[in-house]
Amino acid sequence: NAVAMELALETKLSKKPVLEANDPIALTSEQQDKLDEHKIKTRIENEQYLRKHPEVSAMLSSFISEVLRRRPDDIREFAASKRELECNYYCRYTSVGYFCDPTLPEGITKQLEERFSNRT
Repeated sequence: NAVAMELALETKLSKKPVLEANDPIALTSEQQDKLDEHKIKTRIENEQYLRKHPEVSAMLSSFISEVLRRRPDDIREFAASKRELECNYYCRYTSVGYFCDPTLPEGITKQLEERFSNRT
């Protein structure tokens, strides 16, 4: 595109070194420290959220299992389609996309109940 070409030309003409986006010297040490703190805080918050919501893990695990069992040609379509899909020859039946299946909440609840009952 024209803007990218113009920027590239300006960069060549300016003879100033251009820092890559992931170049560690692009940030000051203070900025890097703040970024590192933010990353740690975000990881902790994400971990806390996932511990409060085990259904996330159950849904992802179940989705991956279904993908491997059915082996759809188009995984995006398999995940989200609101119309009936037919998978390749591994698939025994047609269904709506995994995350649009109206029985998904019930199935995940059952899976979580089984998971937690096996722990006791």
